[in-house]
Amino acid sequence: RYAFGDDVYTFSESNVIICFFRLELKLFSSLHSENQIMDVMRPQLRWIDGCCFRINVINPLSQQEERTIEAPKTYQEYDDEPDCTYNPGVEAQILCDDSGKYTASLHVASAFFPIIIGSKGSTKKRLETETRTQITIPKMGHEGDIKIKGMDHKSVAAACRRIGLIVMSSRQRQPFTHFVSLSVAGDEIRKAFIQFKKEVLEECGGCRGVSESIFQNEHKLHLTLGTLALLDKVERDQATKALQLAYSEVVM
Repeated sequence: RYAFGDDVYTFSESNVIICFFRLELKLFSSLHSENQIMDVMRPQLRWIDGCCFRINVINPLSQQEERTIEAPKTYQEYDDEPDCTYNPGVEAQILCDDSGKYTASLHVASAFFPIIIGSKGSTKKRLETETRTQITIPKMGHEGDIKIKGMDHKSVAAACRRIGLIVMSSRQRQPFTHFVSLSVAGDEIRKAFIQFKKEVLEECGGCRGVSESIFQNEHKLHLTLGTLALLDKVERDQATKALQLAYSEVVM
């Protein structure tokens, strides 16, 4: 027997789970009485044409909040649009020409051109429409920068940012071309590795799949710190410059 307020419950093996569930619901309702709109165990019912319906009471405050929600701003109305030079995927500088139009030049590896263009140019057209810019992409098989022109700085910056996000997302699906590693092929480690390989081959040499070919060359032992997808010479030069800068400022 279990007492909850004025109610007394008797448990048996057949209804113990159901009773506990009902008690938990009632306890939850009592603990949240301030926000309680209806009794979940005894809702108001209404019969219509022989069918029973539960009446769901709606909080009038929530209705008022829904009515006072402002329509979202259009794409061009945002004042906090990040500058193109801070794009995660590309780097560019926005310039204003003599005619008052703004232009930007983005270096993007040609491997990303089909993704930016899209099927039958759909992605490129959508970018131009939503950012109110003109985007020029080199022809397939040619290297070069992507040119962006617009009537204002914000539009060009928005197009730069959108292209940068496309490049960043697509790069994650590209196969790795390079990796960054630290060599650990010191004398002591090489000796220990050779001894370990010898013991494994002596004890398990007859096992399936165990042979000397599965072991790394002792002169190439390393720790991999990260993998990269560098798709053209410009990206490889940028990675080399970043590593040299990190070495001079962090290691030295």
